[in-house]
Amino acid sequence: WDPGLHSGDELMNVIHPDDREYMQSSWAAAMEGAPYDIEHRIILNGEVRWLRIKARITLDTNGMPLSALGITQDITERKQAAILQETVYHIAEAAQKTSSLQHLYTEIHRNISIVMNARNFYIALYDKSDNNLLNFVYSVDEKDTVRESMPLGKGLTSHVLSTGSSFLYSSEQENSRMEVIGIPPMVWLGVPLIAYGQTIGMM
Repeated sequence: WDPGLHSGDELMNVIHPDDREYMQSSWAAAMEGAPYDIEHRIILNGEVRWLRIKARITLDTNGMPLSALGITQDITERKQAAILQETVYHIAEAAQKTSSLQHLYTEIHRNISIVMNARNFYIALYDKSDNNLLNFVYSVDEKDTVRESMPLGKGLTSHVLSTGSSFLYSSEQENSRMEVIGIPPMVWLGVPLIAYGQTIGMM
């Protein structure tokens, strides 16, 4: 995999800030003869990617580096799959151990925030027995601080509940069948909550 980086300085500039100290200490250890086989993140064109770098360093008789031969591998998909699997596990574990539904909702939000940007997040449950109302049982939003219960309509939340399918919305889209309620988001992702084959809510 070639990210178009051709010097150590270029690579250092794109290394994720949280991983720079780890990479530098690993390289220093390699200068002392330790194996160099690390995984770390870079930020390239605004996108976070995971790399595995394995290198063999040749030292001269004075212990100074003569050359380094290495392989860089893009492992982003594997790391994302592992992180997602771990997130699902932690949510399932929280469901087993939680002392209250509000605590569970908070744990779901916290774990999803590890996988993606979820500063604005809510969980809505659909109750057919209560005039087909959508009840927002959990909501954290930077701008829309209060979400009132509402009937199914043409909004994004209602669309996910009606179709039972995930939906990704962008402000660049135009769709006359749906309306955005509240402050229009730049990007919005809705995922249905399904139990026993029935869509009972979304987040």
